[in-house]
Amino acid sequence: MAATAGHETLGEAALSASARRQTLPVHAHARPAASAQRNNFDALRFAAALLVVYGHQAPDRTGTFGLRLVLFFAISGYLVSGSWRSDPHAGRFLVRRFLRVWPAYAAMVVACALGSLLFPAPDMPSISRLASMFYLSNLWFAGFDWGFFHARNGFMNQSIWMMRYEVDIYLAFAAAAFLRPRWIPAIAAAVLFFALRAPETHSQPGGLLECWSLYFGGFFCFGVLLREFPMLRRLGFVLAFSAAGVAVLAAGERTGGLLLIIPPAAVWVGEQSWPVLRSVSRHGDLSLGIFLWAWPVHQVTEQWMHPQTPLPLQLVIVGTQVLALAWLSWHVVEAPALRRKPKKPSADSRKRPEWLVTA
Repeated sequence: MAATAGHETLGEAALSASARRQTLPVHAHARPAASAQRNNFDALRFAAALLVVYGHQAPDRTGTFGLRLVLFFAISGYLVSGSWRSDPHAGRFLVRRFLRVWPAYAAMVVACALGSLLFPAPDMPSISRLASMFYLSNLWFAGFDWGFFHARNGFMNQSIWMMRYEVDIYLAFAAAAFLRPRWIPAIAAAVLFFALRAPETHSQPGGLLECWSLYFGGFFCFGVLLREFPMLRRLGFVLAFSAAGVAVLAAGERTGGLLLIIPPAAVWVGEQSWPVLRSVSRHGDLSLGIFLWAWPVHQVTEQWMHPQTPLPLQLVIVGTQVLALAWLSWHVVEAPALRRKPKKPSADSRKRPEWLVTA
Protein backbone atom coordinates (compact mmCIF):
# COMPACT_ATOMS: atom_id res chain seq x y z
CA MET A 1 0.00 0.00 0.00
CA ALA A 2 1.11 2.89 -0.57
CA ALA A 3 1.90 2.84 3.06
CA THR A 4 4.71 0.39 2.37
CA ALA A 5 8.24 1.03 1.22
CA GLY A 6 10.70 -0.66 -1.12
CA HIS A 7 13.86 0.62 0.55
CA GLU A 8 14.44 -0.16 4.19
CA THR A 9 12.62 2.42 6.24
CA LEU A 10 14.21 3.65 9.44
CA GLY A 11 12.31 1.02 11.40
CA GLU A 12 13.14 -1.75 8.91
CA ALA A 13 16.82 -0.77 8.86
CA ALA A 14 16.84 -1.11 12.60
CA LEU A 15 15.30 -4.56 12.23
CA SER A 16 18.18 -5.58 9.99
CA ALA A 17 20.65 -4.36 12.58
CA SER A 18 18.94 -6.27 15.37
CA ALA A 19 18.84 -9.42 13.25
CA ARG A 20 22.64 -9.27 12.98
CA ARG A 21 22.96 -9.05 16.77
CA GLN A 22 21.08 -12.08 18.03
CA THR A 23 21.92 -11.30 21.67
CA LEU A 24 19.74 -8.19 21.67
CA PRO A 25 16.19 -8.33 23.08
CA VAL A 26 13.23 -8.65 20.73
CA HIS A 27 12.32 -4.98 20.99
CA ALA A 28 15.79 -3.85 19.88
CA HIS A 29 14.50 -3.02 16.40
CA ALA A 30 12.86 0.08 17.83
CA ARG A 31 16.22 1.88 18.02
CA PRO A 32 17.80 2.67 14.63
CA ALA A 33 21.29 1.53 13.86
CA ALA A 34 23.89 4.25 13.52
CA SER A 35 24.50 3.23 9.92
CA ALA A 36 20.84 3.14 8.95
CA GLN A 37 19.88 5.33 6.01
CA ARG A 38 17.94 8.21 7.53
CA ASN A 39 15.72 10.27 5.28
CA ASN A 40 12.27 11.86 5.33
CA PHE A 41 10.26 9.16 3.55
CA ASP A 42 8.87 7.67 6.76
CA ALA A 43 7.76 11.14 7.86
CA LEU A 44 5.95 11.71 4.56
CA ARG A 45 4.10 8.41 4.79
CA PHE A 46 3.30 9.09 8.44
CA ALA A 47 1.84 12.49 7.49
CA ALA A 48 -0.21 10.93 4.69
CA ALA A 49 -1.54 8.31 7.13
CA LEU A 50 -2.55 11.03 9.59
CA LEU A 51 -4.40 12.77 6.77
CA VAL A 52 -6.39 9.54 6.40
CA VAL A 53 -7.46 9.85 10.04
CA TYR A 54 -8.38 13.48 9.52
CA GLY A 55 -10.29 12.73 6.34
CA HIS A 56 -12.46 10.13 8.07
CA GLN A 57 -13.39 12.55 10.85
CA ALA A 58 -14.06 15.50 8.55
CA PRO A 59 -15.14 14.05 5.19
CA ASP A 60 -17.06 17.16 4.17
CA ARG A 61 -14.48 19.66 5.35
CA THR A 62 -11.32 18.37 3.75
CA GLY A 63 -9.92 18.35 0.27
CA THR A 64 -7.19 15.87 1.14
CA PHE A 65 -8.87 12.71 -0.20
CA GLY A 66 -6.90 12.62 -3.42
CA LEU A 67 -3.72 14.10 -1.96
CA ARG A 68 -3.16 11.54 0.77
CA LEU A 69 -3.72 8.59 -1.56
CA VAL A 70 -1.60 9.76 -4.48
CA LEU A 71 1.20 10.68 -2.08
CA PHE A 72 1.28 7.04 -0.97
CA PHE A 73 1.43 5.78 -4.55
CA ALA A 74 4.08 8.25 -5.70
CA ILE A 75 6.41 7.35 -2.84
CA SER A 76 5.67 3.66 -3.29
CA GLY A 77 6.64 3.74 -6.98
CA TYR A 78 9.99 5.30 -6.15
CA LEU A 79 10.82 2.97 -3.26
CA VAL A 80 9.50 -0.23 -4.83
CA SER A 81 11.51 0.43 -7.99
CA GLY A 82 14.58 0.93 -5.83
CA SER A 83 13.91 -2.33 -4.05
CA TRP A 84 13.77 -4.16 -7.37
CA ARG A 85 16.95 -2.55 -8.68
CA SER A 86 18.85 -3.46 -5.52
CA ASP A 87 17.83 -7.13 -5.88
CA PRO A 88 16.16 -7.96 -9.24
CA HIS A 89 14.73 -11.31 -8.23
CA ALA A 90 10.97 -11.71 -8.74
CA GLY A 91 10.49 -14.29 -5.98
CA ARG A 92 12.31 -12.36 -3.27
CA PHE A 93 10.67 -9.13 -4.43
CA LEU A 94 7.15 -10.53 -4.08
CA VAL A 95 7.92 -12.19 -0.74
CA ARG A 96 9.18 -8.87 0.64
CA ARG A 97 6.09 -7.04 -0.55
CA PHE A 98 3.88 -9.79 0.89
CA LEU A 99 5.58 -9.65 4.29
CA ARG A 100 5.32 -5.87 4.38
CA VAL A 101 1.62 -5.68 3.58
CA TRP A 102 -0.28 -8.90 4.27
CA PRO A 103 0.46 -9.78 7.95
CA ALA A 104 -0.78 -6.43 9.29
CA TYR A 105 -3.65 -6.40 6.81
CA ALA A 106 -4.66 -9.97 7.75
CA ALA A 107 -4.56 -9.14 11.47
CA MET A 108 -6.93 -6.22 10.86
CA VAL A 109 -9.32 -8.35 8.76
CA VAL A 110 -9.46 -11.14 11.36
CA ALA A 111 -9.92 -8.67 14.24
CA CYS A 112 -12.76 -6.88 12.43
CA ALA A 113 -14.47 -10.15 11.53
CA LEU A 114 -14.18 -11.39 15.10
CA GLY A 115 -15.48 -8.12 16.49
CA SER A 116 -18.54 -8.15 14.23
CA LEU A 117 -19.15 -11.80 15.15
CA LEU A 118 -19.06 -11.11 18.90
CA PHE A 119 -20.89 -7.78 18.69
CA PRO A 120 -23.29 -8.06 15.73
CA ALA A 121 -25.60 -5.31 14.55
CA PRO A 122 -28.51 -5.38 17.05
CA ASP A 123 -31.26 -5.06 14.43
CA MET A 124 -29.94 -7.92 12.26
CA PRO A 125 -27.71 -10.14 14.44
CA SER A 126 -27.95 -13.29 12.30
CA ILE A 127 -27.17 -11.54 9.04
CA SER A 128 -24.41 -9.57 10.72
CA ARG A 129 -22.76 -12.74 12.00
CA LEU A 130 -23.01 -14.31 8.54
CA ALA A 131 -21.48 -11.20 7.00
CA SER A 132 -18.60 -11.39 9.47
CA MET A 133 -17.73 -14.81 8.07
CA PHE A 134 -17.78 -13.48 4.52
CA TYR A 135 -15.59 -10.60 5.68
CA LEU A 136 -12.75 -13.10 6.07
CA SER A 137 -12.71 -13.40 2.26
CA ASN A 138 -10.80 -10.11 2.38
CA LEU A 139 -7.77 -12.14 3.47
CA TRP A 140 -7.26 -12.69 -0.25
CA PHE A 141 -8.42 -9.14 -1.14
CA ALA A 142 -11.93 -10.09 -2.19
CA GLY A 143 -13.24 -6.59 -1.56
CA PHE A 144 -16.23 -7.63 0.58
CA ASP A 145 -17.78 -5.18 3.04
CA TRP A 146 -21.18 -4.63 4.59
CA GLY A 147 -23.09 -2.11 6.70
CA PHE A 148 -22.01 -3.38 10.12
CA PHE A 149 -22.52 0.01 11.81
CA HIS A 150 -25.41 2.41 12.25
CA ALA A 151 -23.87 5.33 10.40
CA ARG A 152 -24.16 7.26 7.18
CA ASN A 153 -21.50 4.96 5.77
CA GLY A 154 -21.68 1.81 7.86
CA PHE A 155 -18.91 -0.23 6.24
CA MET A 156 -16.46 -2.06 8.46
CA ASN A 157 -13.35 -0.66 6.79
CA GLN A 158 -13.87 1.46 3.72
CA SER A 159 -10.13 2.04 3.34
CA ILE A 160 -9.28 -1.51 2.32
CA TRP A 161 -10.42 -0.90 -1.23
CA MET A 162 -7.11 0.87 -1.84
CA MET A 163 -5.13 -2.20 -0.77
CA ARG A 164 -6.38 -4.10 -3.81
CA TYR A 165 -5.12 -1.38 -6.13
CA GLU A 166 -1.74 -1.39 -4.41
CA VAL A 167 -1.33 -5.17 -4.56
CA ASP A 168 -2.37 -5.29 -8.21
CA ILE A 169 0.15 -2.57 -9.07
CA TYR A 170 2.86 -4.54 -7.25
CA LEU A 171 1.98 -7.65 -9.26
CA ALA A 172 1.96 -5.72 -12.53
CA PHE A 173 5.34 -4.16 -11.73
CA ALA A 174 6.83 -7.54 -10.80
CA ALA A 175 5.54 -9.09 -14.04
CA ALA A 176 6.96 -6.28 -16.16
CA ALA A 177 10.26 -6.29 -14.30
CA PHE A 178 10.61 -10.05 -14.62
CA LEU A 179 9.58 -10.36 -18.27
CA ARG A 180 11.02 -7.16 -19.73
CA PRO A 181 13.20 -5.38 -17.15
CA ARG A 182 14.68 -3.03 -19.76
CA TRP A 183 11.21 -1.87 -20.68
CA ILE A 184 10.35 -0.59 -17.20
CA PRO A 185 11.13 3.08 -17.99
CA ALA A 186 9.23 2.95 -21.29
CA ILE A 187 6.20 1.25 -19.72
CA ALA A 188 6.21 3.71 -16.82
CA ALA A 189 6.43 6.67 -19.21
CA ALA A 190 3.54 5.34 -21.29
CA VAL A 191 1.32 4.87 -18.22
CA LEU A 192 2.20 8.36 -17.01
CA PHE A 193 1.36 9.89 -20.39
CA PHE A 194 -2.09 8.28 -20.55
CA ALA A 195 -2.74 9.07 -16.89
CA LEU A 196 -2.34 12.84 -17.32
CA ARG A 197 -6.05 13.25 -18.00
CA ALA A 198 -7.38 10.18 -16.21
CA PRO A 199 -10.32 10.72 -13.84
CA GLU A 200 -9.73 10.37 -10.12
CA THR A 201 -10.42 6.81 -8.96
CA HIS A 202 -12.78 6.06 -6.10
CA SER A 203 -13.84 2.81 -4.49
CA GLN A 204 -15.33 0.24 -6.83
CA PRO A 205 -16.17 -3.48 -6.60
CA GLY A 206 -13.59 -6.04 -7.49
CA GLY A 207 -11.09 -8.33 -5.91
CA LEU A 208 -7.48 -9.18 -6.57
CA LEU A 209 -6.48 -8.73 -10.23
CA GLU A 210 -9.74 -6.83 -10.85
CA CYS A 211 -8.82 -3.37 -9.53
CA TRP A 212 -6.79 -1.33 -11.97
CA SER A 213 -6.46 2.41 -11.95
CA LEU A 214 -4.76 4.51 -14.59
CA TYR A 215 -5.00 7.41 -12.14
CA PHE A 216 -3.10 5.74 -9.29
CA GLY A 217 -0.84 3.98 -11.78
CA GLY A 218 0.28 7.35 -13.12
CA PHE A 219 1.55 8.50 -9.73
CA PHE A 220 3.21 5.15 -9.09
CA CYS A 221 4.91 5.19 -12.50
CA PHE A 222 6.17 8.76 -12.09
CA GLY A 223 7.77 7.56 -8.86
CA VAL A 224 9.37 4.72 -10.85
CA LEU A 225 10.73 7.19 -13.41
CA LEU A 226 12.17 9.38 -10.69
CA ARG A 227 14.07 6.37 -9.45
CA GLU A 228 15.22 5.29 -12.90
CA PHE A 229 16.44 8.78 -13.90
CA PRO A 230 18.20 10.52 -10.97
CA MET A 231 18.52 13.74 -12.95
CA LEU A 232 14.77 14.27 -12.62
CA ARG A 233 15.19 14.47 -8.83
CA ARG A 234 17.36 17.58 -8.96
CA LEU A 235 15.84 20.66 -7.39
CA GLY A 236 15.77 22.53 -10.69
CA PHE A 237 13.68 19.83 -12.34
CA VAL A 238 11.42 19.56 -9.29
CA LEU A 239 10.74 23.31 -9.39
CA ALA A 240 10.11 23.14 -13.14
CA PHE A 241 7.66 20.26 -12.70
CA SER A 242 5.92 22.17 -9.91
CA ALA A 243 5.60 25.34 -11.98
CA ALA A 244 4.17 23.35 -14.89
CA GLY A 245 1.78 21.59 -12.52
CA VAL A 246 0.50 24.88 -11.13
CA ALA A 247 -0.12 26.10 -14.67
CA VAL A 248 -1.97 22.90 -15.55
CA LEU A 249 -4.08 23.17 -12.38
CA ALA A 250 -4.92 26.77 -13.26
CA ALA A 251 -6.12 25.53 -16.64
CA GLY A 252 -8.57 23.22 -14.88
CA GLU A 253 -6.72 19.90 -15.30
CA ARG A 254 -6.54 18.59 -11.73
CA THR A 255 -5.08 15.16 -12.53
CA GLY A 256 -2.31 16.47 -14.75
CA GLY A 257 -1.46 19.21 -12.26
CA LEU A 258 -1.21 16.84 -9.31
CA LEU A 259 0.83 14.36 -11.37
CA LEU A 260 3.39 17.04 -12.18
CA ILE A 261 3.63 18.41 -8.65
CA ILE A 262 3.28 15.60 -6.11
CA PRO A 263 5.69 12.81 -7.20
CA PRO A 264 8.76 15.03 -7.84
CA ALA A 265 8.16 17.14 -4.74
CA ALA A 266 7.47 14.12 -2.52
CA VAL A 267 10.58 12.25 -3.68
CA TRP A 268 12.78 15.33 -3.32
CA VAL A 269 11.56 15.98 0.22
CA GLY A 270 11.77 12.27 1.03
CA GLU A 271 15.41 12.08 -0.02
CA GLN A 272 16.40 14.87 2.36
CA SER A 273 17.46 14.22 5.93
CA TRP A 274 15.94 16.88 8.16
CA PRO A 275 16.02 16.92 11.96
CA VAL A 276 12.90 15.48 13.61
CA LEU A 277 11.45 14.24 10.30
CA ARG A 278 14.23 11.71 9.76
CA SER A 279 13.59 10.24 13.21
CA VAL A 280 9.83 9.78 12.95
CA SER A 281 10.13 5.98 12.87
CA ARG A 282 12.53 5.61 15.77
CA HIS A 283 9.77 3.82 17.71
CA GLY A 284 8.44 1.91 14.71
CA ASP A 285 6.99 2.51 11.25
CA LEU A 286 3.35 3.20 12.09
CA SER A 287 2.03 4.44 8.75
CA LEU A 288 0.54 1.14 7.54
CA GLY A 289 -1.09 0.45 10.89
CA ILE A 290 -2.59 3.94 10.98
CA PHE A 291 -4.02 3.49 7.50
CA LEU A 292 -5.50 0.07 8.28
CA TRP A 293 -7.08 0.97 11.63
CA ALA A 294 -8.24 4.55 11.02
CA TRP A 295 -11.66 3.65 9.62
CA PRO A 296 -12.67 0.86 12.08
CA VAL A 297 -11.70 3.08 15.03
CA HIS A 298 -13.65 5.96 13.52
CA GLN A 299 -16.72 3.75 13.10
CA VAL A 300 -16.61 2.29 16.61
CA THR A 301 -15.98 5.67 18.23
CA GLU A 302 -18.81 7.26 16.28
CA GLN A 303 -21.25 4.84 17.94
CA TRP A 304 -20.74 6.41 21.38
CA MET A 305 -19.23 9.85 20.80
CA HIS A 306 -21.64 12.79 20.85
CA PRO A 307 -22.24 14.09 17.31
CA GLN A 308 -21.58 17.67 18.44
CA THR A 309 -18.11 16.85 19.75
CA PRO A 310 -15.67 19.49 18.44
CA LEU A 311 -13.49 18.26 15.60
CA PRO A 312 -10.18 18.82 17.46
CA LEU A 313 -11.42 16.67 20.35
CA GLN A 314 -12.63 14.01 17.89
CA LEU A 315 -9.17 13.90 16.33
CA VAL A 316 -7.52 13.52 19.74
CA ILE A 317 -9.88 10.71 20.81
CA VAL A 318 -9.70 8.79 17.54
CA GLY A 319 -6.05 9.55 16.84
CA THR A 320 -4.92 8.27 20.24
CA GLN A 321 -6.66 4.94 19.67
CA VAL A 322 -5.38 4.61 16.11
CA LEU A 323 -1.79 5.35 17.12
CA ALA A 324 -1.98 2.78 19.91
CA LEU A 325 -3.27 0.10 17.52
CA ALA A 326 -0.67 1.05 14.91
CA TRP A 327 2.07 0.75 17.54
CA LEU A 328 0.81 -2.72 18.48
CA SER A 329 0.54 -3.67 14.81
CA TRP A 330 4.17 -2.73 14.23
CA HIS A 331 5.65 -4.39 17.29
CA VAL A 332 3.44 -7.50 17.41
CA VAL A 333 2.82 -8.21 13.71
CA GLU A 334 4.82 -6.16 11.22
CA ALA A 335 8.27 -6.15 12.82
CA PRO A 336 8.34 -9.94 13.42
CA ALA A 337 7.18 -10.50 9.83
CA LEU A 338 9.84 -8.20 8.41
CA ARG A 339 12.55 -10.12 10.21
CA ARG A 340 11.69 -12.99 7.87
CA LYS A 341 12.32 -11.00 4.70
CA PRO A 342 14.58 -12.92 2.30
CA LYS A 343 18.06 -11.48 2.01
CA LYS A 344 19.90 -10.87 -1.21
CA PRO A 345 22.53 -13.62 -1.61
CA SER A 346 26.07 -12.47 -0.93
CA ALA A 347 28.78 -12.65 -3.57
CA ASP A 348 30.22 -15.74 -1.90
CA SER A 349 26.88 -17.55 -1.78
CA ARG A 350 26.28 -16.90 -5.48
CA LYS A 351 29.45 -18.84 -6.25
CA ARG A 352 28.13 -21.93 -4.48
CA PRO A 353 25.66 -24.41 -5.98
CA GLU A 354 22.10 -23.11 -5.80
CA TRP A 355 20.95 -25.90 -3.49
CA LEU A 356 23.49 -24.70 -0.92
CA VAL A 357 22.32 -21.08 -0.91
CA THR A 358 20.02 -20.49 2.03
CA ALA A 359 19.70 -16.69 1.90
